[in-house]
Amino acid sequence: MKGLWLKDWLLLKKQWKILLIFILIAVFNGYNSGFAFLAFFMGFFFVSLATTTVSYDQNEHGITYLKTLPIKWQSYAQQKVSLVLVMALVASLFSGMSMTFISWIAPEKSENGLPMFVVASLMISFLFGTILLALYLKYGAEQGRLFLFVLMGVILISAYLISKLPQKQMTQLIHFFSTLAQASTLQLLLSTIGIIAFIYFVAYQVSYRCLVHSKVS
Repeated sequence: MKGLWLKDWLLLKKQWKILLIFILIAVFNGYNSGFAFLAFFMGFFFVSLATTTVSYDQNEHGITYLKTLPIKWQSYAQQKVSLVLVMALVASLFSGMSMTFISWIAPEKSENGLPMFVVASLMISFLFGTILLALYLKYGAEQGRLFLFVLMGVILISAYLISKLPQKQMTQLIHFFSTLAQASTLQLLLSTIGIIAFIYFVAYQVSYRCLVHSKVS
């Protein structure tokens, strides 16, 4: 599995410029459109980037080549799901730092319930990434990209509509997150770990079955 991690690290390392550009776009739009847009946009981009490693593996019949190596499909599926989780965590870290920075330079932009924005974006982006991963493994990169564009469009439109909610409804939404944020740190941590672990387990099982019954070689 160490070789799989090294391979994906080298692939992602080549895309650092794209990553930097999207981080700047997320921060800029987050400053203008609100923290919800920033957190979810960054999370969805990071996990989408993680799933592109599957398309690289499938290029030029790469999956067929991998079958000749001493690699178990269970390990491959586990590594891909773990990569999506790691990218979701990195995105949450960057979004949390970005929101803190925006609140520092522009206090009027500060919003309550910041920890909940980060936690919610972590869980939803991880779920989104695992769904996209399963589609890539099952149907290949071309059809996977089609699903990606559709999902990204729906998500971005939803995030934009949320950011444009009337002040009263936005206040109620923020109050809801603030109420959840009043839970103790231990409760919030245990709940997050439990949900992430459940998504991970289901995603691993689904990804492995999609890989075994993949329509690409």
